[in-house]
Amino acid sequence: MALIECPNCGKKISDSTVICIHCKFNLKKAKTEEKIKKSFSNIPKNLQKQYEYEFCCSNKTFRKIYKSRLNYRLSAIAVSIGGFCALILMISLQIANISKRNLIDFKSPWAIVLTFSMALLLLIEFISFVILLLLRRKLRNDNVIYYTEFSKWLSKNKQLELNCIFDEKEKKLYKILYPRGDN
Repeated sequence: MALIECPNCGKKISDSTVICIHCKFNLKKAKTEEKIKKSFSNIPKNLQKQYEYEFCCSNKTFRKIYKSRLNYRLSAIAVSIGGFCALILMISLQIANISKRNLIDFKSPWAIVLTFSMALLLLIEFISFVILLLLRRKLRNDNVIYYTEFSKWLSKNKQLELNCIFDEKEKKLYKILYPRGDN
């Protein structure tokens, strides 16, 4: 048991006490508030991005993971745009069918091009979706490693805490990658 100074009144108190006996200052509450202030989520977004960039520059592996996360986001956007284009083509084909009040007239070159382009776009969309699912699975594994190491780097270099919230699959993966529970 050591003596420390009360942050409020400056008098000597025991380090195990919760409330200062001199000024009734709640030390436990002050420590909790200090932890909240030092949380990564409480700093501005531009500073968060800067710290993440510094972390990625410090290690080539994490730079690759960071880039793959960005590529995944871009791929997801591309698949969404492709799906939107397929939807527009299907709607335009239906409008053409309704206006003619019959099925597709394959004598019309426009209908043939529209039909085959829609079929091709849907095939590409399906392949992209499958690739996106495979990328997501790999990215999940990378994210567990990335955020665990980023959390360690933040606490060591910037004295900030990052609370990683993993779902059940990620928790199982974390237990495999970090068997002793190193955090």
